[in-house]
Amino acid sequence: MGKSYRQRHIEQGLCVRCTKEAEPGYLMCKEHIAKAREHNLIYYQKNKEKIKARIRNLKKRYEEEGRCRECSMPILEEDLAKGYLYCENCRMKRSIPKRPKYQHILEFACEDFD
Repeated sequence: MGKSYRQRHIEQGLCVRCTKEAEPGYLMCKEHIAKAREHNLIYYQKNKEKIKARIRNLKKRYEEEGRCRECSMPILEEDLAKGYLYCENCRMKRSIPKRPKYQHILEFACEDFD
């Protein structure tokens, strides 16, 4: 059986909604990316409270299960005992200021977890 239209377009670097070239790092062309953003913004505006409630519930569930509120990875037992809500990697990312002088530290810390 042949590959799907979507899969062929992904492999060929074409937009999955039309036959134009997809933007680097995306599955769609500029026009369809813009349309999708507009659609997503309208959806978010209509359903903002529902979306925020879902995220709050998800983070609460992660906390109850002993998982990181940011990335959902398990938190070490000793960190849970200290009351941490985030895994070591996410704590590291959150604690380093996003200033150019600290970027090399952030990049080095994230290499281990990629």
